[in-house]
Amino acid sequence: MGIKEDRSPLAKDGVVSKRANEVTEVLSDVSKVVERRADEHAGRWHDTHLNLKSMLDDETAKTRIEDGFLRSREMEVLERVREIPEGFVRTYGDVSPGAPRFAGTVLFHADDPDLPWWRVVRADGSLAKDDRQRALLRAESVPFRGARVDMGRARLAD
Repeated sequence: MGIKEDRSPLAKDGVVSKRANEVTEVLSDVSKVVERRADEHAGRWHDTHLNLKSMLDDETAKTRIEDGFLRSREMEVLERVREIPEGFVRTYGDVSPGAPRFAGTVLFHADDPDLPWWRVVRADGSLAKDDRQRALLRAESVPFRGARVDMGRARLAD
């Protein structure tokens, strides 16, 4: 889409018209570059937004303020897990009331070697990590009934 040839008295031998067409072409090229970069940026933003949205939903919203700091639900779950004494267990629902799957997600992503993740079991006493978890619990003398933790004896009361 170029500019029509200028027939004004200022256009001597088509010089103004030629220059206007050159400027139009440059602006068109710049416009294409800007549009491409905007599309790339929008795509990156969309991908980042989806990643963050999958990590930050209603369950990860900030909760109560303590000592001037906001505490996230992830931190609360990790604290509850750290509070489980040796020889006892808690369920995923105990460490994350109303959202047991959230507790599983937090434990899956936790990168703390001192976190006693093996002390968190399913509500029926079954184990998420089978033999590895069973060995760690037996080393702490957690009572079992067959393949499941004896929840009546091993579950930590609230």
